[in-house]
Amino acid sequence: MNTAAVRSFSLSILTFFIFIFYSWISDTVYTVHLPNGHHNVELYSTEMQNDLSMTMSKAISEAKDSVTLVIYSLTDAKIIASLREKSKTSCIVKVICDAKTCPDIEAKLGPQVKVLKRFIKGLMHIKILIIDSRQTWIGSANMTRESLRHHGNLVMAIESESIAEMASAKVRSFTSTERLHSIPHASFNQGEQKAELWFLPDDPRAIGRIKGLIQGAQKTLRVAMFTWTRRDLASEVIAAKKRGVKVEVVLDKGTAAAASKGIAKMLLESGVKVKLSQGKALLHHKFMQIDGKTMVNGSANWTKAAFETNDDCFVVLSPLSESQQIFLDKMWTIIIGDSTDAN
Repeated sequence: MNTAAVRSFSLSILTFFIFIFYSWISDTVYTVHLPNGHHNVELYSTEMQNDLSMTMSKAISEAKDSVTLVIYSLTDAKIIASLREKSKTSCIVKVICDAKTCPDIEAKLGPQVKVLKRFIKGLMHIKILIIDSRQTWIGSANMTRESLRHHGNLVMAIESESIAEMASAKVRSFTSTERLHSIPHASFNQGEQKAELWFLPDDPRAIGRIKGLIQGAQKTLRVAMFTWTRRDLASEVIAAKKRGVKVEVVLDKGTAAAASKGIAKMLLESGVKVKLSQGKALLHHKFMQIDGKTMVNGSANWTKAAFETNDDCFVVLSPLSESQQIFLDKMWTIIIGDSTDAN
């Protein structure tokens, strides 16, 4: 082997070990922990260095009886491997997904996973994971590596057999092309908190609930939204600003130049402070916090399709615990720090 060949081989080996090292570093800077039972609702966010891929894979791997995933897009290798391996045990594994984004998912998951693809006019846009009919993960994250590790997302894990059963009832209402029946919203006591679960388009009161929360804001209103096209919700946010509420809005920079452009302009012209995310990662949140005490989070963007056409959902959680408020304050500080003022 000549000198040039040796040098090239050595460089290749060095590059390989550098890649392994940085891959290890990348994994170790993220935190992985599952709900410990001390909190009825646990929050997870990519901004807070929670690796949602590793965390939710671990939740799937530790399931005893059943795993049900309702998702728009499923490509994350860890999640797919965890579902496939769990299906080889006595655990029942089901996946309900959007047909357009998951064309060959059966081959990836294997024959033991029960798959239902939704072929509907809108999107099968819900993002829910149900573990052992008692633990429900709900949020804005798709099951892709980018969404679970890099894009801005917030997920909550709720320990409640009642909420898990309501989510399972929603699953049972699905066929490949139809919704057999509607699931109206319901409220659940989670210790000292109340959690409301809303499925869309099942409950037509959902948009009124969002408007009512904005109308009830007294001091502060935070909104982080991937896609926002509903002018009625923008009008409510503007009205809150006019009555003295401190309003902060952060939009994804890509959609703010496209689908959300009209809303961004409407808010800015009315004096609402609007920021745009920066960098390559999407601001994929569908999140609102009112007076620091109430949170709305889920899969629903503020669009007509989310409330009328798609399979979507959101949770209203109140009053937020001190630890949840601290978590969300830190997350918001990071979101603001990674954003710039809209022009």
